[in-house]
Amino acid sequence: MQKTKNRLFWDGSAESFSIEGRVKRVFEYGSLPELVKYPFEEVQQALNTIPINLLRTSDARKEMLIYLKPYLLNSTSWNAALASYIADCLYVNGKDTDG
Repeated sequence: MQKTKNRLFWDGSAESFSIEGRVKRVFEYGSLPELVKYPFEEVQQALNTIPINLLRTSDARKEMLIYLKPYLLNSTSWNAALASYIADCLYVNGKDTDG
C-alpha cells in the first residue's frame, strides 16, 4: 500500500488529502488491483460525494464505477460487492443467463 500511496500522491502525502480526495485520486489514477486494495470503508464513505462522470479517467472506468456504485454502498467489501454484481448479471429478470 505504501508504494501505491507514493505513486498516486506525487504532490503531497496521502494524509494531506481528505478522504474524498484520496478516493478520487485512486479512482482516477490507480490500477484495478490498487483500487480493490484501497480501504473499502473510505471508498464507501466518499462514493456519494464524488461526481463519477467528472473523474479524470477512462469512460470504461467511469462506467464500471457507476454500475458498481449501488453494490459498493450496500456491501461490506469489494469481494461482496463484485460477487453481488456478478450474481445479478448472471440472473436477470428471473432468468438464468448462464445457459
